[in-house]
Amino acid sequence: MANTYNLNILKLEVKVLENELQDVVYIAYFKYTATSDDEMYTESCSGVAQIPAPDPNNFIPFEDLTEQDVKNWVYEIVNFENFKESLDGIISNKQHPTTEIKNVPW
Repeated sequence: MANTYNLNILKLEVKVLENELQDVVYIAYFKYTATSDDEMYTESCSGVAQIPAPDPNNFIPFEDLTEQDVKNWVYEIVNFENFKESLDGIISNKQHPTTEIKNVPW
């Protein structure tokens, strides 16, 4: 079975004023998490997405933003395939280790 993935938005950086718009989000800090199908293993990594300047006609005021709005922006910008591949590899190594530490035999 495949791992499941979750994107969490941690913080937003805003420009106080840009083209007469207030509190314009231009950076999103996020954590991307992979969880094994048996939920025994979880790995995550952090990232930063630079959000393009908004269309003034479709601008969403900061106080009206939803988590899904920001997630959609991040998904449009970030290629998560590399994140998935890396996290999947770490989880796979934990599920099927190729090395181990042992006590000395004496």
